[in-house]
Amino acid sequence: MTRFLFSYFYLHNPFCGCITIQVFKKLMYVMQVYACEDSNKHSGAFVFLTGQFLASMPFLFLISISSSLLFYFLIGLRNGFSHMMYFVVNFFICLLVNEGIVLLVTTVLQDMFWSIVVLVFMHVMMMLLAGFFRI
Repeated sequence: MTRFLFSYFYLHNPFCGCITIQVFKKLMYVMQVYACEDSNKHSGAFVFLTGQFLASMPFLFLISISSSLLFYFLIGLRNGFSHMMYFVVNFFICLLVNEGIVLLVTTVLQDMFWSIVVLVFMHVMMMLLAGFFRI
């Protein structure tokens, strides 16, 4: 259990945080493209957010498989395909939730500094709720 908690808090959350900051500049550009499409009445906000979310899923799954396989055997967790697949799916869901939060915050705020501040705050709150800091 300790190794699993180590993998979650020291591998999943910082990795998600780095991906958030990396993807943020691209999302700001995509939001500008959306503003042009919205002004021409090509697509609505829900269609745009759903399209971005679904387009990122295959890439997130590839990132989760490659990273999870590497870290699963480096940490030395239990042998067994079902345990490893649970680790992969858990990491994929973490990345998926992170991508959804980034899309929503970027859509609402549209300012780089405050968006990153809100995203860091949300990551800290997720760690607090997951039991990282035992108060």
